[in-house]
Amino acid sequence: MLVGADELTPELDAAWDGRDRGSLVIGGGIFDRRQGSQKSKGITTIGGTMKEARPGRLTGRLLSVAATTALTGALAFAGTTSAEATSMSAQSLAPTAVAAVQPGARAAAAPAEVTLDDLDASCDAKGRVLCISKNTDKLHYLKDREVVKTMDARFGCASMKTRQGTFKITRKSRHHVSSIYGSKMPYAMFFSGGQAVHYSADFAARGYRGCSHGCVNIRDREGIAWLFDQMKVGDRVVVYKH
Repeated sequence: MLVGADELTPELDAAWDGRDRGSLVIGGGIFDRRQGSQKSKGITTIGGTMKEARPGRLTGRLLSVAATTALTGALAFAGTTSAEATSMSAQSLAPTAVAAVQPGARAAAAPAEVTLDDLDASCDAKGRVLCISKNTDKLHYLKDREVVKTMDARFGCASMKTRQGTFKITRKSRHHVSSIYGSKMPYAMFFSGGQAVHYSADFAARGYRGCSHGCVNIRDREGIAWLFDQMKVGDRVVVYKH
């Protein structure tokens, strides 16, 4: 059964947090909310196939118990029997929410909150620390042993591996351009010779389908710009793989 955009009920709209936009999984289908829209302009498929789903741009969430009640009423209002509506709304709680997909993303479970206990022992230090894990492809920014921010990280190619160990930031360059490769390295924080943590437009565009010349690439430009302002020359950098 298809429910068109102009048939969206207040109950169904209420079941969705208006701050989120993307696609809502309903009984195996997709409820497509277009970017920037306050009202839904997509298509809901109930127990059917995916429509208007754009790969790489899906965001989803599981419905709460309260929202399920509203959804049950909305489905019944749309012409589904009460029993069918209850069954369908219950099914919507079964799948895992569809995660936002970034280019070249690697499949992973829903992220849990990271604490110091989850990281390498070398990251246990007072002050500011960049704790970078090759196991999880993550950079964690710690301040006084508390994880403040986590970002995706990418490392050097097989022939140009990112060095592992405990280092210090030796210099910073906000608008750096590589003197060897001619590539832009915004918000570069050098920690081992020519290896630095920096923003990578290639990482943002291609994800893990690419690799670096040895640097630690970050694809969150806003995040790395903020981090650049936090870190100081002399701060600790840990790159590890267990």
